[in-house]
Amino acid sequence: KKKEEKKGRMSPRLALLVALAAAAAVHAMPPPVVFVPGLTESNLQAKTENSPPCNNSDWKEIWPLTSSSFATPQAEECFFHTFYLRFDQQNKSIVANPGVTVDIEDFGTFKGFKGAAFLFLPYEEHGWIPQINFYGAPYDWRLPSAGLEPYYTKLQALVEHAFSQHNSKVTLLSPSGGPQVALGFLHRMTQEWKDKHIAWFIAESPVWSGSPLTLETVISGYDSQSGPFVKQLSNDTFSIPWYFPRAGETNSTWGHNETLIHTPSKNYTAYDYDQLMTDLGEPQRIPGVNFVLNDPDLKDFAAPGVDTLVTYGYDLGTPEYFFYSVDFQQNPLQKIPLPRVVNATDTGDSVVTVRSSLRSLVWANDQAKLGKKLLHRSYQGQMHAFCLLPLGGRCFDDVVTLIKTGQIPAPTPHSAQHAPDVV
Repeated sequence: KKKEEKKGRMSPRLALLVALAAAAAVHAMPPPVVFVPGLTESNLQAKTENSPPCNNSDWKEIWPLTSSSFATPQAEECFFHTFYLRFDQQNKSIVANPGVTVDIEDFGTFKGFKGAAFLFLPYEEHGWIPQINFYGAPYDWRLPSAGLEPYYTKLQALVEHAFSQHNSKVTLLSPSGGPQVALGFLHRMTQEWKDKHIAWFIAESPVWSGSPLTLETVISGYDSQSGPFVKQLSNDTFSIPWYFPRAGETNSTWGHNETLIHTPSKNYTAYDYDQLMTDLGEPQRIPGVNFVLNDPDLKDFAAPGVDTLVTYGYDLGTPEYFFYSVDFQQNPLQKIPLPRVVNATDTGDSVVTVRSSLRSLVWANDQAKLGKKLLHRSYQGQMHAFCLLPLGGRCFDDVVTLIKTGQIPAPTPHSAQHAPDVV
């Protein structure tokens, strides 16, 4: 019996070799990455209790949409009831309908991105493994950073877990709507914490100063098939007005004289959102829209305080203002025809104009004072958020190389001209 027990045990030498092999494997892995996704990429689930028109139900997925989302009139009504957010003026907070609770799915994994899980696959070829050294951080994308405090607590714990597992600083990788959410997180962390835990903040196709496309979604939707649905969805969230074009008189904002929306008798600039909401028959949304536009993360736009790479595409037609053939009638049920779109003169990546992505140039002095790098890299003809994929060509390769080796990508023509490095 003793011989059998001895036979079943691992010898000390073999145990040591196994431990050393495991340590070497971890050491050979590329540094850990936490992925903060873009707008609409995170799954959402909801439960309802005493919340008509919905029946009482335990957790069920409401996003992405399925064939049952609108299978019956009641199902459609219940979907919008659970999806809807409103602004509580008394408490200065964004809340759901009474009896409705919405949450994300599978935080820390890539199971929480049912429609975008494929985004991870190219990174496997470079040594990243889900939940080992590559973590997903889905969030409730209906909310601006002001409504994401519980999420930020979980994100801090995830970064600390990744750091402790690998004894290596963590890269925050985020495309499109993700960089704004990640920036809000970094604003809430102390400088000591960031110095210890964060290697790089990589913001791909960021929407720092907003996108005019968000105005089209709340006015008419952006195509004839899904226009009414997109319009209602956009008006039920507060992330969309968070991405309205930012008012200001700088090269990266929209000024008093820059019309964004044309109608036969009235034009609207980034300073006219109260009037726009009124004319669209949505005056009750004005306090909430102003609340998110005054959110300090994007209004004050403080520097992240970590080494930062901003990537962006240019030389693609990108909407900057819209001609509508009708006046708005202060009726939320008005069927507004799709507009004629005019592209930006400074181009962009088909969704976000260059001026918006280059707003981060204002961080140069503050980053330099902290001894933190600030890099901008441009990629001609690259579509919005395509840096995430090998289809993005050089951008994808530059990002992978930076994370794995720390090698800074060489300046690209547009960024070399418009966005000098801080190193």
